[in-house]
Amino acid sequence: MNILMTYHGNMDASSGASGSMIRIGSELQKRGINVEYFTYDDLPKFRSKRTYHFLFPYFLYRYVKDRSFDIVDACTGDTWLLGLLRNRKNLKIVIRSSGLEHMEFDSRLRYRDSIPLKTRIVWGHINLSLVALSLRTADHIVALTNKEKEYIRNKFKFPESKISIFHHVLPQYFSHLPKPSCLNTLKILYVGVWNERKGIHYLIDALEKLVETNCSFSVTFVGIRIEEEAVCKYFSDSLSKFVKIISSIDHENLPQIYLDHNVFVFPSRYEGFGKVVTEAMASGIPIITTSVGIADEFIEHHVDGIKIPCCNSEAIYNALVWVLKHPQEAKIYGQRGREKLKKTDYTLCYQQRIDMYNKLL
Repeated sequence: MNILMTYHGNMDASSGASGSMIRIGSELQKRGINVEYFTYDDLPKFRSKRTYHFLFPYFLYRYVKDRSFDIVDACTGDTWLLGLLRNRKNLKIVIRSSGLEHMEFDSRLRYRDSIPLKTRIVWGHINLSLVALSLRTADHIVALTNKEKEYIRNKFKFPESKISIFHHVLPQYFSHLPKPSCLNTLKILYVGVWNERKGIHYLIDALEKLVETNCSFSVTFVGIRIEEEAVCKYFSDSLSKFVKIISSIDHENLPQIYLDHNVFVFPSRYEGFGKVVTEAMASGIPIITTSVGIADEFIEHHVDGIKIPCCNSEAIYNALVWVLKHPQEAKIYGQRGREKLKKTDYTLCYQQRIDMYNKLL
């Protein structure tokens, strides 16, 4: 079986969607499947990321049309042109969601983001139309969560048989981790890019209020992908002395980062999956999160984590104070989360994906 996996971005094992694609491809290769990749790295050099985005389907079509792939396993929006023009009936297209663009745009409208007219036209109309076309011309769709699957079914009126659910799988180095460090102070961790959608400013507001309590704590922001100097302006002088910034990190070094903290906070407004939630669960530290992505399905409030409403700094603050006052109960939440995640059979996930490919062929 010959599979081409595509991603409209650069190959980066430490990033979310790209890293997940590389992991899937690597595991499929271990099982005897020939896997190749096609990303922005395979395109001519352009100045604008937007140029890469809109020309990627054309270059993908050119790359595939004279090659003998059985399956093209692509991200949403990558294959609308290939789906329209493919000249081989035995070439099957699988669309792999990394967070459906329609759901993200709905989230921006729900929270009344200020969206420029140009963005509404280019992103909210043209791009979403092309994503929809890629879904309609695909042979199968892989959603990340039950909520995403239901959204796709209801919006596009697809039969249930056209959609499967495959969760992002953690790499092997998140397996069999030791217990988190026993810490006498509250060590807060945030992992993710620095933007409004992640609820970062609500977290900062909660931390500013925590400073006023004179409690002992520290907070680490990891993987924000911008320079430390650019984010320090968001912290007051009183908060900044408790803050540590790690702008980027090799993904294989993340497990130790989690283990060195005793609470993970993720106040995001929207996630396709939210792999950092499962990373924190694997690490055994308690989680404070909104009900987005996989957290909506995996985290049970005050059983193996704490769920908070979106865009609510007071809720974040109250959850942090609760963890501070109930360290043993919070520790149990983390242990329960780890045990829940251990029940996932990742080997079975990869075999089910292969079975899906074979069924299409």
